[in-house]
Amino acid sequence: MIGTALFFGALRAGSLLMEVETNASREIITVIQAFIILCVSAQILIRRRSGRTGERRWKF
Repeated sequence: MIGTALFFGALRAGSLLMEVETNASREIITVIQAFIILCVSAQILIRRRSGRTGERRWKF
């Protein structure tokens, strides 16, 4: 989690430099972050659904 926070922070910090150097908007970083979160979430959901055989994975 700390690594992810540092990565997202670096993306945010780099977005200012990117906006100064190019004509790209800083909001593209927000789109990239959202895409990363969606990909990771989809991967987790796919793993859970494919491994399900009617039996609970964690029994409490």
